[in-house]
Amino acid sequence: MEANCSYTLIVPDSGSTEFASPGYPDDYPNNAICQWIAYSESNNQMLVSFVDFTTELNADFFYAGNTDEPTNNNSVIWQHSGDVIPPDFASTGGSVWFRFTSDRLINFQGFHVILSDMAGLCLGRCDIVVSGCSCFVDCIYSGTCCSDYFDSCHANCSFNILVPVNGFVDVYSPNYPADYPNDARCQWLLYSEGDDQPLHIEYNDFDTQSNADFYFAGHGDSPSNATTEIYAHSGTQLPADYTSTETSVWMRFISDGSITATGFHATVYYVGDSCQDRCFEGILPRFDCSCHSNCVYEDNCCHDFFDLCAANCSYEYHVPLAGSVDVTSPNYPDDYPNQSVCQWLVYSDSGAQMQVTFMDFRTQTGVDLFYAGDTDEPSQANSRIWAYSGSVDPDDFLSLGGALWFRFTSDLLITHQGFHIVVSDTATEAQSCAGQCFNTTASSVCSCNTDCVFSDNCCSDFFDLCAADCNFNHTITPFTKMDLVSPNYPDNYPDNALCQWIIQTESGSDILAQFQFFETESPYDVFFAGNGVEPSRNSSTVWAHSGSVLPNDFRSDVGAVWVRFVTDSSVNMQGWHVALSDTSVPGSVEDE
Repeated sequence: MEANCSYTLIVPDSGSTEFASPGYPDDYPNNAICQWIAYSESNNQMLVSFVDFTTELNADFFYAGNTDEPTNNNSVIWQHSGDVIPPDFASTGGSVWFRFTSDRLINFQGFHVILSDMAGLCLGRCDIVVSGCSCFVDCIYSGTCCSDYFDSCHANCSFNILVPVNGFVDVYSPNYPADYPNDARCQWLLYSEGDDQPLHIEYNDFDTQSNADFYFAGHGDSPSNATTEIYAHSGTQLPADYTSTETSVWMRFISDGSITATGFHATVYYVGDSCQDRCFEGILPRFDCSCHSNCVYEDNCCHDFFDLCAANCSYEYHVPLAGSVDVTSPNYPDDYPNQSVCQWLVYSDSGAQMQVTFMDFRTQTGVDLFYAGDTDEPSQANSRIWAYSGSVDPDDFLSLGGALWFRFTSDLLITHQGFHIVVSDTATEAQSCAGQCFNTTASSVCSCNTDCVFSDNCCSDFFDLCAADCNFNHTITPFTKMDLVSPNYPDNYPDNALCQWIIQTESGSDILAQFQFFETESPYDVFFAGNGVEPSRNSSTVWAHSGSVLPNDFRSDVGAVWVRFVTDSSVNMQGWHVALSDTSVPGSVEDE
């Protein structure tokens, strides 16, 4: 029997490999030091299943971690011992490592482990958490289920349904109108049979155990939190009816192991709210949208009105960097026609704001109307100028961002010359730091000087081009944590440091940031941090922190955080150390 041992294991594609402690099923020897490095033949994730586990508690230890480089930093299970079988887990990649050490005294039977090729699927292994996706029941709440979860784990309650043209289908909870069962796990994917037609969902009945048995629904056929329209709905109040933004919808229902109720009844309708062959008709029944030109006034046009009913008068313009475009009414400078229905979407190629200048404006007062607003989604809600008409030029205005919309409608009587508008890009130079690092006047709309970090006006590629040696992107995988430290930590950070970190969780869970140490020159060497992957003051959680007082711990709410650190050219100190963890890690954020 080898007391000191080292092995390399290969897990075949869609197969499995086993290993055990030295001497198993007999007792392992004293003073054992063993290591196993396992590789997936097809570089898939591997499921690590524990068949047996008995070691001397707090003396003979089993370790396991991701990759083929054993270290505390990438450990999944660390210092496990005793007679409780560890939970099964999945590797984050195509390799895992294991170590086992025993002392010179008591020994036991040891352990038996099976490694199986996962390929990122449940493969019948339900109720297992998998990195990147999950086969555990809670994946329905978190939107992280593996693609085959419902097929593999709940095939008797997973449905794909086609909604016929101009028809409908009813969706019921299991056993409805009788009570649904305990531990239900159900999914419905519903598709519109018609091309490019959305679906409309109406709720007829709803009764579930409040805060325990949940109904979820969303757009599309890829269920996730990101597409959720109604999230974690429970109780006895009917959810709000809604119309899908795509040609498919999904629904999910889960119940716990206690109280049950009647459940729900939903009806999914094929939405005939298209203007196809209906141009200039009035309100379409049931869906309260119009294909008549008046819909522009009432802001109730059907979704394809401009595409179908104003196809000869619907435009998209792009304003070049530091350039301009002209927008004119139909036939300008001649009179526009009767019954015009026109729309323009205007985009700035540089992404900068646009100046809107009115050169000429003459329309029939109170009848032939001009509308304008920010974004590329026309509506009264984001209108800058609403129902403007007459012979007085509207006030010039500046867009809020890099997109604008205009609309114009005329009736069937009097016409006029119309309007002429010039839309100009406000950027005078490219918003790039290429060849311009540390140039204060590199651009009129953004900066490539280090001060831009303090003033929050850095060009978009500032950190990529001007701080390339201190610009990092990290992903925190489930069941792991990571340490973020200032340059050279625990030694003093350098002068003129300029660093940025973008950290995201693979699972989309929140990130908990816990400060272990903090010491910088106040107020010159500054630490910034915020939510998301786009650093700015608007998303800042901790802003301009410096000195020797430990900042408060904080938690992101979007599955990502950004960190920036800037120092001047004089005094430097030890810096800082912050521990980041995925909040899906058991115990990582308990009682926070």
